[in-house]
Amino acid sequence: MKYPTYSKTHATKRLSWPKGVPRRCPLCGAKIKFVGAGQGKIVHTLEGPVNEVPNMYVCRNAVCPLHRHWFNPHPRIEYGGRHFGADVFKLAADEFLSFKADAGQIYLRLKKTYGVRISLQTVQRMCDNVINLKAFQVDANTRKMLAEEPRVLVVLDGEAADEGTGRGL
Repeated sequence: MKYPTYSKTHATKRLSWPKGVPRRCPLCGAKIKFVGAGQGKIVHTLEGPVNEVPNMYVCRNAVCPLHRHWFNPHPRIEYGGRHFGADVFKLAADEFLSFKADAGQIYLRLKKTYGVRISLQTVQRMCDNVINLKAFQVDANTRKMLAEEPRVLVVLDGEAADEGTGRGL
């Protein structure tokens, strides 16, 4: 492990096989085998730093691609493979969307209220990710509408269409 399990500076969370998930390979269905713990990674959460250590497994089937590759299907606590917890991202997204806070305001709240060690640039990146996720959600809704009714009028200028003409203003 990269970081000590017992430390005054951080807690340690072991990510073992998830409860309720059959102990089988997700690709071929063969039995799996525990091979050891991963390196571990410090993740900064609203409750303080956490050493996230995944237990790693391999497939017992010699012809399966996961026979030689370690894996763990347990959900991670960080967002997007970064060093900040999903709870930090959720708080930033809520502040950004619900309260129209800017990155600077969110940064100050994270530092002062929660003591999260984070940079302003990282908070700005989180806000940019929120915008991208919202845009993707809008695009997905538009694709769904077009699949259901391919003759939907899409107005590109953002103004309402003229009644009965099929044209925008």
